[in-house]
Amino acid sequence: TLNAGGAVYLEPRFDADRMMALAGNGRVNTIAAAPTLLDLMLDSAKGRVAETVRTIVTAGAKLPPELRAK
Repeated sequence: TLNAGGAVYLEPRFDADRMMALAGNGRVNTIAAAPTLLDLMLDSAKGRVAETVRTIVTAGAKLPPELRAK
């Protein structure tokens, strides 16, 4: 990603609204988050993710089926 001109956004604290605002800026195509944080982000965005987001990667815990369905 970085070699291809991509960017990595790191935030000092987790803020679901801020993360979804960054994802909505049109430049984010991948989100990596623990399932719990992803759930908070999707709730913040009312389940809508920017069209530019093509991949969501989760790690750190099992992904619940109901979260996958969101």
